[in-house]
Amino acid sequence: MTASSEGFPERAPAPEQDGLATDFSLVAVGSVPKAREYRPFEDPFKGNSKYNMVARYIALKHRVTLLEDRLAEKDSLFAEKEAALIKAQARISALEELAYHDSLTGLYNRRALEDRLHLALQHSRSINPDDDETGILERTDREVALGFIDLDGFKRLNDIHGHAVGDQALVTVANFLSKALRSSDDIVVTPDDKLDKPIPADAVGAEQTVARPHGDEFVLILPHTNAEKMAARARIIEDGLNKLVIEGTNIPIHGSLGIVSCDLNLSAGENLKLADAAMYRRKQERKAEQVSAPPTASPTAPRPV
Repeated sequence: MTASSEGFPERAPAPEQDGLATDFSLVAVGSVPKAREYRPFEDPFKGNSKYNMVARYIALKHRVTLLEDRLAEKDSLFAEKEAALIKAQARISALEELAYHDSLTGLYNRRALEDRLHLALQHSRSINPDDDETGILERTDREVALGFIDLDGFKRLNDIHGHAVGDQALVTVANFLSKALRSSDDIVVTPDDKLDKPIPADAVGAEQTVARPHGDEFVLILPHTNAEKMAARARIIEDGLNKLVIEGTNIPIHGSLGIVSCDLNLSAGENLKLADAAMYRRKQERKAEQVSAPPTASPTAPRPV
């Protein structure tokens, strides 16, 4: 083996194997053949050689992959946050439902009743007939009628037939009152002036309301009317109430409905006390009517509970 002028061994001739030439680059005589090694590129974005272009493509592709992975992670995180938000909103809605509605009948509870009555009174106080340029507003547009219902003998009903039957009686009354108000648009306005009324019936504080504040008590809030205008309708509702029979039984339901015109100078709680007093007066009137009424001809007629 001879050395070159630079001190490196000269390239050995390629050995022939079975007539085939084998060429190993930069391989000294007696050394093991190895692949050519390339130094890593210091900056793949400099230069235009084909090696740099390949490295540049690989680096860009790697960056795109990283960005796609990060976007996928953020999308997944966003989906998790969105699902958690939906669950939280559903939980809040359920809590609000429990906070403002009676769990048995689905009607508004006492807390919601006082809030809605306060809004109805506030709405009526804000109406000034002197500002009415159409001449359609009436005196009753600034009034609110409040009905208070109490079932007769409800404690005795529970004692004799059990709380399940008592609960069914409450649900029956709640359904009846809800349907009675939904089918009675003339409670708020007469058919003649319904379309021309300047105050929308769905305005805040102008909605009719049925609530169960406690036990066997029910309350009706009727904006834009008064007790005088509602008297006939209240008797119709009371008559319908006293014709009810507990679903699945032949047990009749009886109750009394007292109604008052709210005093706009009083609070919601004070007006509820006035309506409660009117209900007890009506209950005494009904007892007097039953005493003075002739005895029923049918000995098998169901007795009030």
